[in-house]
Amino acid sequence: MSVLYLVLLFTFSTGVYSALYPIKIRCNYDSQYKDRAKVWCKQNTSLCCDGFALNGSCVTINQGKGQLVDLKDEGVLLVELSAFTSAEQGVYWCAVMDGDAILKLQEFKLFNELNAWDFLRYVFAAIMFLVTFTVTLVANRNTAKKRSADPVNDQVELDQIPRELG
Repeated sequence: MSVLYLVLLFTFSTGVYSALYPIKIRCNYDSQYKDRAKVWCKQNTSLCCDGFALNGSCVTINQGKGQLVDLKDEGVLLVELSAFTSAEQGVYWCAVMDGDAILKLQEFKLFNELNAWDFLRYVFAAIMFLVTFTVTLVANRNTAKKRSADPVNDQVELDQIPRELG
């Protein structure tokens, strides 16, 4: 049974986000960065990115298709995206400003195209559920058959006990 849980875990944890559906990304940061500007940007090179900086608590991005919310008390930059185009897909960073430099906190790969795995993982999950349900059902039936065939476990009605003792 633990193998099933591991398979389910790996099936649903892909490490990338698909923007075909509204998504929320939580970028955690240390309390020392609480008062610094937060950044959500698209990677250009391994050392550079273009994007949005947030100095307050909330800003709308991507022509109203997204929002950055700084939850300072929790130490979280919340990125909410409802949709984006194929040109906008790629690698994105959550970061904080340190003077003129950007300190990258987390990196995310966002895409908006379905691939075979996006569909197949749900098919596999349904198959695993059906197999688990079927195996449990068959095991319970076999256990019930063994109990009914075992004479030790047969229950005797009180009417069947001879009354010779009285």
